[in-house]
Amino acid sequence: MDVSKVVYFMKNTGRLTGGTYSADLLVQSLYPRTATLCIKNVNSPLSNVYCLYRQPIQWLRAALRAETFLCADHYAVFPILAQKNTIFYYQGYFGSSEATVPIRESLLESCYRWIIRNAAIIVASSEFTAKYVRALGRRCVTVYPPFDKLVMATPVSKVVKLRKAVMVGNIEQRKYGNLLRILDKVPFTIGIYGRIADVALAAVLQASPKVTLHGYYAGRVPFDSYDFLLHVSRSENVPAVIPEAIMSGIPVVAVGTGGVSELVDSTTGIICSIDRVADSVEAHSTTGFCFDNRKYRFIARSFDQDVKDSLGAVVDGKVGLGLE
Repeated sequence: MDVSKVVYFMKNTGRLTGGTYSADLLVQSLYPRTATLCIKNVNSPLSNVYCLYRQPIQWLRAALRAETFLCADHYAVFPILAQKNTIFYYQGYFGSSEATVPIRESLLESCYRWIIRNAAIIVASSEFTAKYVRALGRRCVTVYPPFDKLVMATPVSKVVKLRKAVMVGNIEQRKYGNLLRILDKVPFTIGIYGRIADVALAAVLQASPKVTLHGYYAGRVPFDSYDFLLHVSRSENVPAVIPEAIMSGIPVVAVGTGGVSELVDSTTGIICSIDRVADSVEAHSTTGFCFDNRKYRFIARSFDQDVKDSLGAVVDGKVGLGLE
């Protein structure tokens, strides 16, 4: 594979966390001098970034010169249709969705399934996504997102009484719909940080004396003001907020949907069904939860080394990851 003819192609670049940021850093590790083609540039850590709206000539030159595209969203459709080699970093949460899936997400899943079947190389962001890829008849390698780069870890061992929870994420049914099922039963208060995407849902949450909405958080969430992170999404892959909370020094109580259970072990949190959340927390509200993140897997590992170990042979052209 000629590294000089590889480009990174995405809609937006450089979000602080999430899939785009993960892909930015993966590209930085694999191809530090490659060009990045985007529709919108949002403070990307990469060099050689060309925005279609701002630099259309440079953008087109780089696109025409490229032989291989690395993508991490549905925009991978375009280089595949143009018959370009495409490396797809898959970070979706499909496979763990609730029974009723919105039409938009159903169409998006169909798009991702087509991309997975037609991309040259698939990189999964968790074992959960890898299982989904293999079910479609493709081989893949797994590289977890760069959790070790999100926050300076605070190794600690302590007993935590679970009385005050924090939740993080845009207020929408997928992330908070489950909370409504148990809100009257939970024996703790909840602080929520995130943009309001569903006004009606936010109004219901705000009406509860147990809930405080703090709105969008521009910087780091104040995890040290809470006893634990509560995560009850109906569908999910590997949300960055979970290792971020653990590395910040608080345990996690989560519903084990998607790849969530890959991020929490017996010393860093509790995985349970939504119907068991209240009882699980209440059991540790007085005696406390024995929290210890000193050997947490995402503190000990290095994202850059994982990328080189998992994908180095692919980059060197020594391994092909095509159809089974």
